[in-house]
Amino acid sequence: MFIEQFPNLFPVDASGKPSTDRIARLVDMYFDPSLVPAGSTIRNIGPASNAGLTKYMLNRYLRERGDANIKSLRDLIDKSNFYRDIRPDAGFIDRKAALEELNSSSTLDMANVFQDRFAYQQVVLQCMAQENLDALVSPAGNIPAYVLGAPIEPPLAGRTNSVWGLLGQHGFSTLSVPAGFTTHVFDRVRDATARDGTRLVGPIPAKLPLGIMFFGRPFSEPTLFRIASAYEAATKHRIPPPDFGPLPEP
Repeated sequence: MFIEQFPNLFPVDASGKPSTDRIARLVDMYFDPSLVPAGSTIRNIGPASNAGLTKYMLNRYLRERGDANIKSLRDLIDKSNFYRDIRPDAGFIDRKAALEELNSSSTLDMANVFQDRFAYQQVVLQCMAQENLDALVSPAGNIPAYVLGAPIEPPLAGRTNSVWGLLGQHGFSTLSVPAGFTTHVFDRVRDATARDGTRLVGPIPAKLPLGIMFFGRPFSEPTLFRIASAYEAATKHRIPPPDFGPLPEP
């Protein structure tokens, strides 16, 4: 994965095979960190394809449901009605085309997925060990909920509009709890005269829920429950839904 990020340092010949001793170069980098190129972070590792795994798990789920009509991903595609308003800038994708592409996978190759997970875990666990941290914390999202059908906020400095799944999908324990509400927001609207075709309008008064996310090492759920429980008890950000009432005191 690291080698693929810096092809100029690890060249290949016409047949795609390494043309230099990559192991020797990596050993040199270990003993002289100045040889390691700058910019290699969890933001630019890049996702590993897991289409085969997704298809496998989805087909397992559909078969385990016991539905006589929808038994497989193929059934789901052929027997579903799909939303047709496809606007990528509004977060809507061609769901049928995406499922067709997913269903085209024919092998369960987990090598890239495990390499991707290992890289993320090494980076994050090393940082937690160096700083003696039990947990990490971040907003559950970088922006409040956007208006459905409106343009979504573009990535900024490698950060997308949501952060909830990055570490969770790589084996880290994650837990999100309420963190209060907005008072004002800025909405993104289409504007053909603006750069990139959109612009921000606001501030607009709006009370939208916000979440805080706690991350821990793999299998650290008990620690996260204690941290999140203490946070909720101290802040009391949760407002009971009108139809459900307050939760009983423990």
